[in-house]
Amino acid sequence: MNEKEAGFTLTEVLLTIAIVLVTASVLTVAVSTALKNASLSFNTAKSAVTITRIDRFIRTSADDIIIPYWAPSSPYIEIFISNLYLSDIGSFINSVTVIYDHNKKARGIEVNYTVNNNKMRTVALFSSIPVMEGLQ
Repeated sequence: MNEKEAGFTLTEVLLTIAIVLVTASVLTVAVSTALKNASLSFNTAKSAVTITRIDRFIRTSADDIIIPYWAPSSPYIEIFISNLYLSDIGSFINSVTVIYDHNKKARGIEVNYTVNNNKMRTVALFSSIPVMEGLQ
């Protein structure tokens, strides 16, 4: 065996290094893109969970309010709205509007809120609406 057959030539070594570098750069771009997309997906899922939690809180709170049909709804609504703002979702709320029927009685609320630049709206009716209103 002579010395020429004992190792790799300079061209072979440089070509191997070039192939490894190109492969590494392609993998780096692919991994970077995958991490960026995973982060975006995580943030989107986190926003969706927060929106669902806020919506459920608003609907459950509205469902729990009981306004006697003989009483004016004003104090009940004011307490309800202030409790919304004081709750842990209060920082997301932009506005709360009371929904009235044709007799000017409060029947529900409309809450506008923002989560990660997503403007959302939840409309919730109170469960204490009298069914037989004409007999009062």
